[in-house]
Amino acid sequence: MLYDNIIDENGNKIPTLYKRYAAETNPELVLNNYLFAGISKKECMEQPDYGYCIYINPDKWNGNILTEGHGIKNQYDGRITLITVNFK
Repeated sequence: MLYDNIIDENGNKIPTLYKRYAAETNPELVLNNYLFAGISKKECMEQPDYGYCIYINPDKWNGNILTEGHGIKNQYDGRITLITVNFK
């Protein structure tokens, strides 16, 4: 539902964030937006992407945090997915 008639205490109409972004043609509105892309949410969520892993081993803590990036293609079923990676 979009609210159109939001008025401040002085009677001025306040545009919603959606309306403001649409008027400005702000790329944040359409970037990675499956509705604007004309695809299903499942298709959008399963597109190949790049994910980062962070590994912290408290038993071997030396002040460094190991991070690694990987190309991934997730299987989407409506829930957050845990992706495991074997660090080098």
